[in-house]
Parts: sequence; structure tokens; C-alpha cells
Amino acid sequence: MGNLLKSLGLNHIHIIEREDPQLKSLVELSKSLRNVELVPVVSLLNGVISYRLSCKGEDYWAEFSRSVVRYLSDKDPSSAVISFLESSKCNRLFKEVKKARIIKLRNLGFIDELISNLSIYSRDLKRLWLLLANSLGSNKDSKTVVFAVKMFYYGWFASFNEWLSIPKEVPIPLDVRVAKATLNSGLLKVNNLKHPKLINRLISGTYRRMAINAWRLVSELSCIPQLNIDSVVWLSFNDDVIDRVIAKLPDECIPVILKLVKMIRGD
Repeated sequence: MGNLLKSLGLNHIHIIEREDPQLKSLVELSKSLRNVELVPVVSLLNGVISYRLSCKGEDYWAEFSRSVVRYLSDKDPSSAVISFLESSKCNRLFKEVKKARIIKLRNLGFIDELISNLSIYSRDLKRLWLLLANSLGSNKDSKTVVFAVKMFYYGWFASFNEWLSIPKEVPIPLDVRVAKATLNSGLLKVNNLKHPKLINRLISGTYRRMAINAWRLVSELSCIPQLNIDSVVWLSFNDDVIDRVIAKLPDECIPVILKLVKMIRGD
């Protein structure tokens, strides 16, 4: 996989990322706001609470982008995200716990710090990543922490049409799709592939550290940051997106992306 990703290259992965429905939703949000600097901020905050959803991630971010704009007009970012969460149809579980996360970041001054020094943190995503993990009191490899950094990255591009540099140290968000890709591609050799709890063991149990290390090695071999690799993995499970990606990539890249998709999906 590392060689395929290396041959594809980061510039072509950016073409793939442009087709991500989550990014497209944030682009639409940025078009609705005068202060586009709020987009990466609310994108990060929503990333912090984007777990145990009641619908697909694509649908959730579309709902977020349509709805949060109503609250951003006269409220601060944290209150806007909380107001959205209270009415969300896609994010119904553990609402009080999720609201408490946002309130904690606000009370600790994280949000004010981010807004005041947005340009600094945009140039140092490692610093943002570590500050967010420390502020939440979470493991820096936590799926929601690293996913929130990715959504800040997407939010920045949606606002300023600029790809930020992602540090190689930031790990891939180890969710269900990435766990499946880990097994399908043979990155991790485990016994009893059909065990019903195997995916959970990859995400939060026995094999989690092994899976994280496997993706770190893929990143090192390919010279592609893990959060960019995540975009390729995540979108490989969406046939509509793959069709659009193939239409946008140069001809020489098409065999590479098709091999990657086949490997990731285990076809």
C-alpha cells in the first residue's frame, strides 16, 4: 500500500480530498458566512463530538453545515455548535457528554486561544493537536482528537482554498472504516478474521496499538501524512465518490487508485 500511495502522491490525494462530501459541506458553509475564519473553528469543535452518530458521516456533516450557520450569526462558536447539537437528528446519543466536551474547551480558554492565534495554529497543526488532546484530557491518539484536527484542516481549505501541511506524527483516526481497511489490506495479520468482536479490538482493544503502528509505517513508506491517507481510505468505501475521483484524476493515476480501492475494500 505504501508504494501505491507514494506513486499517487500528495497532489493527487488533494484532488481526491476535494471530492470528500464532508469537505464539500464545509465549502457550502463557508459560502454562507461573512467571517470565514469561524469555519475551521466550528469544524474542529464538531469533530470533537462526531462519534456514535445516528446516520452516515457524510449526512451528518451536511446537516451540520446547513444548520450551524443559523446559530453562528449571533452566537460564539461553542454556543453555536451546542445549539446545533441540541437539534441534530444525526447526533442523538450522549448529547450531555458531548456538550460537556465543548463547554470544557470553552472554559479552559482553548477556543479563545484558537481564534486569537488562528494563523499560528494553522501553520503548526502538531501544536494544535497536542493542545486539543491536553485540553480534553484525552489520549493524543484518540480517534475524536485526531479527527477534529483533520476537520480543522478541511475547514481551513473550505475557507481559504489552501491545503495545510499535516505533521507525520498525527495518527490516522482509527474508526470502523479504517479498521476494516487494516484487515482487508493485510496490514495486520490476526487470527480468526471473522470474530464478531475483531473490529472493536482494532478500534479500542487488543490490536489498537498494532493497527496504529501499521498505518504509521504506511505513512513513512509513502511519505504521505496519515490524515491524508485517511481521506483515501474513507472515500474508498463510497462508490459515488470514487467515480467522481476517477473523472478528475490524470489517466496515469487511475490504475493506482483502482488498485488502492480494491486493496482497501478487500475486493
